Amino acid sequence: MNPRPWRTMLLVMAMLAVTALAACARETTAATTIPTATTGGIRLATDRDTYSLSQPIGVAVTNVSSVNLYAVTGLSACTFLQMQLYDAGLKQWRNVNGCVEDTAPQVLLIRSGMTEPFSLAPGTAPNANSWNPGIYRIALTFSSRADGKTSAQTAYSRGFTIKQ
Repeated sequence: MNPRPWRTMLLVMAMLAVTALAACARETTAATTIPTATTGGIRLATDRDTYSLSQPIGVAVTNVSSVNLYAVTGLSACTFLQMQLYDAGLKQWRNVNGCVEDTAPQVLLIRSGMTEPFSLAPGTAPNANSWNPGIYRIALTFSSRADGKTSAQTAYSRGFTIKQ
């Protein structure tokens, strides 16, 4: 029996395995790319790129436009900010850290030129004192209309990571 065909077959199988692994590595890298912040009338900036499971998320909201803007509360930590976690399985963002208070949402004014700091603390994970690990971003839906909803736009922070 000639050993050469077996060596050739093993070499081909090894090359296929390496190719498959390389394809998986590219797909994983693409799925975990950290998004950049949007530009526009509202800028959202977090105070870190990486957080621990129990660290609060510091967010600065800046209205860089020349007009007053409005946003509706009742979202993450009952503010007008919405924390979002990237679900790699579904390949989409999902809202987290919702408002647990029983209060009606309010429309808040974001004055032109204003910068306001916010802090979002852990609270909706299975352990109320820690976040779930993952890739997150902050969203803010705003409008130039006083109802905070008409002709609304959404601004996003750059992505950040919460690690174990």
